[in-house]
Amino acid sequence: MDESQSPCGTCLVAVTWTCDGILCSKCDDWFHANCQHLTTAEYRQLSSPGNEDDWFCDNCLLKIYEDNNSPTEPTLTAPVIDKNWSRKAKQANIGTLNIRGLKTEKIADTKKSQIAQDMETYKLHVLAIQETHLSENMTETITPRNSRTKFTLFHSTVNRDNSQNSNKKKAGVGFVVRENIRAKFTPISDRICLVKIKHRNRYIAIINAYAPTQPVSEKNPEIREKFYDELESVMRTISNRDQLIVTGDFNAKTGSAYKDYPENMGAFGKGTVNSNGIELLDLANRHDMILSNTIFKHKLAHITTWESPARQPGSIRRNPYRNQIDYILTKTKDKHSIIDCRSHSGIETYTDHRLVKLTLNIKPTTASKIKTNRPLNLDHLKDKITRDKYAFNLEMKIMDKEHQNNNMSVQEQWDMIVDSSQKAAEEVLGFRTGKKFDNQEISQLSEKQKNLYQKFNSISDPGKRDQLRSERNQVINHIHKLVRKE
Repeated sequence: MDESQSPCGTCLVAVTWTCDGILCSKCDDWFHANCQHLTTAEYRQLSSPGNEDDWFCDNCLLKIYEDNNSPTEPTLTAPVIDKNWSRKAKQANIGTLNIRGLKTEKIADTKKSQIAQDMETYKLHVLAIQETHLSENMTETITPRNSRTKFTLFHSTVNRDNSQNSNKKKAGVGFVVRENIRAKFTPISDRICLVKIKHRNRYIAIINAYAPTQPVSEKNPEIREKFYDELESVMRTISNRDQLIVTGDFNAKTGSAYKDYPENMGAFGKGTVNSNGIELLDLANRHDMILSNTIFKHKLAHITTWESPARQPGSIRRNPYRNQIDYILTKTKDKHSIIDCRSHSGIETYTDHRLVKLTLNIKPTTASKIKTNRPLNLDHLKDKITRDKYAFNLEMKIMDKEHQNNNMSVQEQWDMIVDSSQKAAEEVLGFRTGKKFDNQEISQLSEKQKNLYQKFNSISDPGKRDQLRSERNQVINHIHKLVRKE
């Protein structure tokens, strides 16, 4: 395979004959098996000589999914004003809010203005909204009071369930996105929709979900099962290269499930767990995700997301019931990039839910900038005098940075510590000198594997190519063993 003509459709790195590569049957692009999250068993089955099944990449699967389920609904794209946002942005503020209706014209105009005002106040870039009660797909521009900032409202109500179990009156989900952000919106159903916002060389994929309530799920469990099946099918279309976030009103209580799901939620939930909560945590467990608004210690008012409304409008209910039923899920591997996640009760939008806001660090960290291929000489740390010198050097650098800037954020403090540690180690410990190998056997084996590579490129017979590939891998493994002995 010619490296210059076969870049991976996901990571753009060449797919060579030494890689586990697979060809998409629809777009005719090559992909690394790892980039398409294929297991070893799945890859072997697909690449076996007798297999004639078609295989589709993640992007083609999403297109097929959209064509089969919403053929009349085109993908809506937000207008682009500032193309540099994806390159300049350092943080992303993502929220979720059940707005409890946008149906009548009077209420809709008021709430749209309130929603835009809340996005402006809380500096949100993307807001997922549920329970809109609207009956059509749409996109429109909304603005807050006394402000020129514009937001694009996307709405999804594609309903594939024509049965009586589908509650159209309380359905409807959507997103509100700042107009200067490049967003690709895909309506899925009246309970699920997807938006992708571009940041640097990848996308942040945000799924908005509105789950059935606990009474509905207990009375008709097939509705809840269908909802989670549909949600998972959308989640599987997101590439591993993209950052996945699942947000929405799940009508799920998970407070006491921390001991059973320590990898998927934090210790700061509220209440007891119910069956909807178990379904949500099982979903998070299957996809290695965590409930972001349960991992930070906040006061109770910043943990709960729903408050029971008063019986009469305008009255105040004493000791109202409060629960945590709205969540923002992120990948466990992205947990380190979460700055904060909590609920806010001071919003203008009239609803019995609270805004849940996730602040995400999306800029490259200082640690990634200072990485070097030259390894540090850690053997010098065995000497006590060198250890003391390194500790003193590090302390001086940190004190100097703190003296220059006393008002650093948590992320800036972490970046400063990493940068100071690296620079102190380079100055005190130095770098490890590389080994020079003068082994005649290694040189001969290296020349042999180059000849095998040239023969492989000149032969078209699949059987002989497999034989040469196996022989070259054996030679390379032998070289690695000899190098380790050196």
